[in-house]
Amino acid sequence: MEDGYFCGKDWTVSRVLNAQEKFAARRTASVALPAAAGWKRRPPQAGSIADLPDGRAMLAHDVPWGDWLHLTSATMICDHEEESEPMSLSTIYDDALVYAAQLHRSQFRKGSNVPYIAHLLSVSSRVLSAGGSEVQAIAGLLHDAAEDQGGQPTLDDIRRRFGDGVADIVADCTDSWVEPKPLWRPRKEAYLAKLPDKPASSLLVSLADKIDNAEAIARDLDEVGDAVWQRFTGGKEGTIWYYRTLSSIFDQVLPGSLARQLARAVDAFPA
Repeated sequence: MEDGYFCGKDWTVSRVLNAQEKFAARRTASVALPAAAGWKRRPPQAGSIADLPDGRAMLAHDVPWGDWLHLTSATMICDHEEESEPMSLSTIYDDALVYAAQLHRSQFRKGSNVPYIAHLLSVSSRVLSAGGSEVQAIAGLLHDAAEDQGGQPTLDDIRRRFGDGVADIVADCTDSWVEPKPLWRPRKEAYLAKLPDKPASSLLVSLADKIDNAEAIARDLDEVGDAVWQRFTGGKEGTIWYYRTLSSIFDQVLPGSLARQLARAVDAFPA
């Protein structure tokens, strides 16, 4: 699989969608695509979307029917709609918002008096604005819950209250399950090593989180200068290394406007 395109034998080239495009284009699942070569259903039409196991999606452009039989890696075909329909959030989102506010009530953003819920709301908002689902938006509210407020027992409670989808994303956004946290550099290196293999649903939430953090650092740099680095365990050198590495990874695994936002924020950091 090459960056940007997914090609098959004798196929019309089909563009691989980034997560934002995929979430915006997907509306109704139509039919699972089995691996059996004897599949008798109609082939997907041009403009359909095929989910790939790595979390990416392929937009079909007049792919011959016979060649779709060889696309055994695809798991779902979805209808494409030109006009996106508004998504109403359920009361489950309301419950998650209250839950997040309660968990993080005594927590503040690093080096400030800003309640931590401001960051969680921003992450959830970015996810929704990028076309994410309610499950992802809830995970945006709760992405730091296990890491900062109770570890595995908190994740278990999230799973019970909000389901596996939310809990799995929260787990993918967590790099420490215990207090005190392990050494900073090895912990971040381990998180970065696993990041490219995370599903797109988790990557979108993680990217929204990193954008909000990086933009906050850039703003604080304007206000307080290098004193901002004293707030971070990794210090100036480690924090810049971490966010530049994150930006490079997201540029590869989730290219698009959000990855560019992260890159712009990181570009504001000193060389």
